[in-house]
Amino acid sequence: MSVSKHFLHYLDKHDVNYETVQHAHSASSLQSSSSAHVASRQVVKAIVLEARHNPHYFMAVIPACNRLHLSWLNSTLGQDLRLVEENRLASLFIDCELGAVPPMGTLYHMRTVWDDKLKEENDLYLEAGDHETLLHVHHHDLEKLNPCGVYADISVPEGAYMIAAKDGMLDLMEHS
Repeated sequence: MSVSKHFLHYLDKHDVNYETVQHAHSASSLQSSSSAHVASRQVVKAIVLEARHNPHYFMAVIPACNRLHLSWLNSTLGQDLRLVEENRLASLFIDCELGAVPPMGTLYHMRTVWDDKLKEENDLYLEAGDHETLLHVHHHDLEKLNPCGVYADISVPEGAYMIAAKDGMLDLMEHS
């Protein structure tokens, strides 16, 4: 599979400038950052969640080097969210390889929360639907796509996992 045509069309339609960054095949956003020689704090990964008691999907967008803090996200949204099972992701993202979901929830009709830490980066690199391509965009261009976007503190650095584990930390096995 290649880069998501749906995603590229969406970016073009909204006049978002981007450049394609090719890299060796990777199994995770963190590996993509290493393979593409980009700082992992600049590589964006999407985590797809669902509400436990209704059929709504949500997307959390965090730096590749971080882990989602699910209790913080639930508190921010006033929801009771859980990870979407991997076998269901294929039907939600039909033009993407499993684990290479573009971090653009609005494109897929999902409420999206971006981690505050991403606002600190001028240049961001997005998964583009396959495991060999990142799209380099400037942060201000992304804001065009998400003008009413929710930003919140929803992740912690990878190394902080053990410290935060007893405070509701969710250990994610690279789902994006």
